[in-house]
Amino acid sequence: MKKNILIMFIIITPLFSAHQWNWKNPFPQGNTLYSIQFVNSSYGYAVGENGTIMASSNGGTSWEIQYEAITDHLREISVIDSLTAWVVGDNGTILKTTNGGMQWMQQSSGVTDGLNGVFFYDKNIGCAVGDTKVILMTTDGGNSWSRKTISGVSNSTSLISTYFVSPLEGWITGSNGIILHTVNGGLSWSNQGTVGSTGMKIKFINSVSGIVVGDKGLISKTTNSGTTWTKLTSNTTNGLNDVEIINESEYWITGDNGLSLHTTNGGASWAIDELQTYASIYGCAIVHGTIITVGEFGFLAAKEAGTPWQMVNSGVHKNINWLGMSPSGIGIAVGDYGFMSRTTDHGASWIEFANGVTGDSFYGIQINPFGNSWVVGDLGVLLYSSNAGITWKQQTTNTTNTLFGISFIDDNNGWAVGYGGEIIHTTNGGVSWQKQQSTVTNSLYGVIFTSLEEGWISGGNGLVLHSTNSGASWTKVTTGITNNLFNIYFGSATVGFAVGSTGTILRTTDAGASWLNVQTGTLKNIYSIAGNNSTYWAVGDSGCVLYSTNTGESWSLEFASTSYEFLDIVNHNDTTLMICGVNGTILSSDMNTVITIRKTDEIIPEWFMLQQNYPNPFNPSTTIRYGLPSQSNVTLRIYNILGQLMEELVNTEQSTGWHETTWIANVSSGLYFYRIEAVSTLDPNKRFTQLKKMLLLK
Repeated sequence: MKKNILIMFIIITPLFSAHQWNWKNPFPQGNTLYSIQFVNSSYGYAVGENGTIMASSNGGTSWEIQYEAITDHLREISVIDSLTAWVVGDNGTILKTTNGGMQWMQQSSGVTDGLNGVFFYDKNIGCAVGDTKVILMTTDGGNSWSRKTISGVSNSTSLISTYFVSPLEGWITGSNGIILHTVNGGLSWSNQGTVGSTGMKIKFINSVSGIVVGDKGLISKTTNSGTTWTKLTSNTTNGLNDVEIINESEYWITGDNGLSLHTTNGGASWAIDELQTYASIYGCAIVHGTIITVGEFGFLAAKEAGTPWQMVNSGVHKNINWLGMSPSGIGIAVGDYGFMSRTTDHGASWIEFANGVTGDSFYGIQINPFGNSWVVGDLGVLLYSSNAGITWKQQTTNTTNTLFGISFIDDNNGWAVGYGGEIIHTTNGGVSWQKQQSTVTNSLYGVIFTSLEEGWISGGNGLVLHSTNSGASWTKVTTGITNNLFNIYFGSATVGFAVGSTGTILRTTDAGASWLNVQTGTLKNIYSIAGNNSTYWAVGDSGCVLYSTNTGESWSLEFASTSYEFLDIVNHNDTTLMICGVNGTILSSDMNTVITIRKTDEIIPEWFMLQQNYPNPFNPSTTIRYGLPSQSNVTLRIYNILGQLMEELVNTEQSTGWHETTWIANVSSGLYFYRIEAVSTLDPNKRFTQLKKMLLLK
């Protein structure tokens, strides 16, 4: 029976106070996935960028997305049974679950280096490897980790993958094809030489037969426990990232640019089975005869023997530049190279379609309540639909300047703006368009009319234009800045915003008579803003989401599940927020629902834990949360990059459970460290020390 992969979105155990942003496109999510592993025909996980953890309990037929307020990239997962798994990632991150992913507890690795690989032989014995030749071993399920030293290996060596065939014997591979071997449970390691190119994955069938795959088409095999390695012909120079061993004869290998290789003769020859994607494939797993692969940009595909690949997420998606929503629930997303996608259920699902007119990129859209819709884009292109996007026809604009923004006050009166100070205006729904004089040559990015007479335009070099006569004339408004302003928005008759480069938000509370440059706590470009009443959101580069509950007077950072560039945000019916951006990203959130931190007495931590501060980056305050498995004496201190003590936040005895404290940073922007020391009052031998980084941006 052909396996259909469905995705269920279940939000599990949030750890912070924020709005929950859910993936709507691409399906099921768009973050790069680095690793996938199943423990049996039912239970498995995939992990990846920005703390992404997906779990399946039915062999990959459906997936749950587990959110844990983790922002580090997660590089590999090791699964022992249906309940127990470990994940490693950037900045020394180690996570463990003992209840099938309902909660992920952070373990202390004792390092801040990136961790690239992890392997657990059983519930107690495990190995994690990472940058700067990090090797960590545990014999108690990760409650404590000890770093092992290796002589004769450069400190710059990145160790990427590890595999054990018994509690005592294991191997590691990494930079320049290094192979390390232990026969005493990781207490000491011998260097078995190199297989040439960097090894990305090492696996063994038994104590003598193993395989390494890696950069530049590397496939190398041993039949004597790694004493010697034989290079196999892969017929590719693509990087190879993972290998799945079915038996001594049959292997699957996945690699860059959609490559998969398959052999049934122990690697003597390989059949190339390319997927229709240029996304790199980083992980693969065999589940009940089906190979499931994950990779770049959320790539997810499956294949049963003798059948074509079933592509769930191709990992190849055009950027979405702007969203338009009508009160009825019909919406259209537009983007690069003629991209259009449509929803008829208030954004719950989206279907891509061809516009039938042009492959030019689109940058702005307006949908009116009864379905009249307009789209603007490259070289003066302007499309019109009278049926909410089902069919389109091109309108004549008499300009070849790229148009970036469009605003209609009703079904007849509209304005579009663009490159070189271009303004065009229609009074008949776009049957004809006439030029209006802006008197500027700046690129104009955003336009909004709040009435038939009054309109606003934002543009390059801090430009804001104002008209009170339907655009017949425009007046420059003093903004006091030179940053580009990409969008202008009014949430009420008096409250408005213009947003732009390097974290700029201009705010007016007097209908535009004056504009104030407010502090946002970020230097990232901000492209769009939306909201209502006293609550507003703004979005921009690198997954930036800013949130204000006081009419934009101050702003907080939220984490919105990804670090992709966000290009637009819309307020749909004062109930739902939607974000769009690069790689086909569409996210949604309930405007009126805020996820809050668990009460500190809900879950008793099994071990000491220090979580990543939130928000991060921050300005001027951030929250630090930590867990104590028993009554402990705790100190929590802040240091600068020179190791100088900046502030002591905690120095007291505290009870079992979760605790949190806030640092209000009255210091200059930069990188800072927070360090916890905890000693159990019941057993002074139980001690915990951990250091984490955080970034203050003013």
